[in-house]
Amino acid sequence: QEIYHIGDVAYDIKILCENVIIKDDVTYIVLSIENGSAVSYSMSSPRFVIESKRKTKRGLVYEKQLFPKHTSGETVTAPGTASRMVFSFDKVTLVRGQVFWIYLYEDRGPRNFMLSFWVRDLS
Repeated sequence: QEIYHIGDVAYDIKILCENVIIKDDVTYIVLSIENGSAVSYSMSSPRFVIESKRKTKRGLVYEKQLFPKHTSGETVTAPGTASRMVFSFDKVTLVRGQVFWIYLYEDRGPRNFMLSFWVRDLS
């Protein structure tokens, strides 16, 4: 299953989810980064969160942070090049009403991105 509809484009940088693979109770997420800007994009450690999209009357939101078991790939993408990153987690299961967010932050910079996965994307 290739999922190219999950992505974000800004600052002449395109970040796409190439694939989500679930095998032997391990979830792999493959991201590609294409840097069309004139400045290198250096990513600090990304943040992975499962969040409830349902809000209570007081505005509380259920949030659970996930930590990758293993990360591989380049964290720096030079101008005019592309790179790929792979993250592995214990099996990620979403139920209705939950969203899986990936927050990608630039190291000491303002170019930040957010990707979201819904139940239909991971099933």
